Amino acid sequence: FYADAVGIDLSEVPGEEFIETEDIRSALHDAGLSIAESDAITIHTGHRQAHYGVDDPQKRHAYLHEYTGLSEEAAYWLAEQGVENIGIDSPSIDHASARETGQFPAHDMCAEYEVLNMENMANLDQVAGKRYTLAAFPLKIRDGTGSPIRPVGILD
Repeated sequence: FYADAVGIDLSEVPGEEFIETEDIRSALHDAGLSIAESDAITIHTGHRQAHYGVDDPQKRHAYLHEYTGLSEEAAYWLAEQGVENIGIDSPSIDHASARETGQFPAHDMCAEYEVLNMENMANLDQVAGKRYTLAAFPLKIRDGTGSPIRPVGILD
């Protein structure tokens, strides 16, 4: 949970579409970044900024049900690049349609490759297009599969 990281901006990918490998490669290229073995990657989709709100039922519904996520190919591509942690500013690294289809390819990849993931992150626009250090320590929960974290991006 303390690692070198790259932040990318994929806010142009609409909620109804999947994040594809080419989207990630293009964002990395545009920012002059590359993924190194054991990196974390954070994905700014703009979803949280546009839809997160507890007082607006329409925004709350959109936040929970209308967001982009990794395609199966993109998830496995990230694993093959050596990524050890994936963070995103939406409720899941999988596309919202996974709730209806029951298919969670990004989570399946994480289980297979032992890749961590962080969801519902905020302020990822602040590290998009940058290489930085990510510190994100979970609570120590016995036999747990998840935990709240307080992620911090450390910029040189």
